[in-house]
Amino acid sequence: MKLLLLNSSGRAGGNTARAMDLLEENLVALAKQKGLALTCERVSLARLALKPCIGCRACFDRGEAACPQHDELPSLYERMRSADGYVIASPVYVEDVNGILKTMIDRMAFLCHRPALYGKRALLFTTSGIGSSRHALTTMTKAFGTWGIKTVATMQLSLGALTPREEVNKRYGKRIAASAARFVRDLTLPFRPSFYSLIAFTVQQALWARDRVDHASFDYRFWQENGWLDYGRWYYDAAQKRTPRVLFARMMGKLIALFFH
Repeated sequence: MKLLLLNSSGRAGGNTARAMDLLEENLVALAKQKGLALTCERVSLARLALKPCIGCRACFDRGEAACPQHDELPSLYERMRSADGYVIASPVYVEDVNGILKTMIDRMAFLCHRPALYGKRALLFTTSGIGSSRHALTTMTKAFGTWGIKTVATMQLSLGALTPREEVNKRYGKRIAASAARFVRDLTLPFRPSFYSLIAFTVQQALWARDRVDHASFDYRFWQENGWLDYGRWYYDAAQKRTPRVLFARMMGKLIALFFH
């Protein structure tokens, strides 16, 4: 099992990195207790060459390989595809994720149309100086949820300008340990999509199934080739059963799709 730990902070050794250190230690220890073979790969997004999105729609119209911003995003995407789950952290800047993480989210917007990361799970957390609302976490959960990623646990950590590692552990050690335990436990269970993800799948399935959709578009062909438009397909994963929860999500999704023209 492989976890990808993404830190979007531009400050090496800052609060976000210190909290990530403690979280990684808990994850490794829990996996060892459970006899799980776990590897963690740490990635500092600030040290990757990621250019901003220019809104050209090349990734939507011709696929992500057509993006004119030649940088390290394709290699990051491949690392995300090969991982089983993620820990993603951002400092809070003006009540939202910082620009580095927002750049990654914007550049991978093609996943909103083609959720190729379905079945992955994530633990998300933010750090701030004097506290913040949940807006930054909402940005993360909505973006990654649209990509098919299930958020298992979230944390908001208020850590001042720069907090010693020992103080981070004293103030948030129990919360970090509890979130790590919840994440590891979920990773050992069969994947259960969130209700939001079930609705999102139904909405997009209904939209792509409409007669007026361009059947030659990259997005449509992607959905068709994956069998996501087949009759009786309830989710990205063909093994998803027809349960009352799934049926209710489908009813909600079809109602929502009616409002899209």
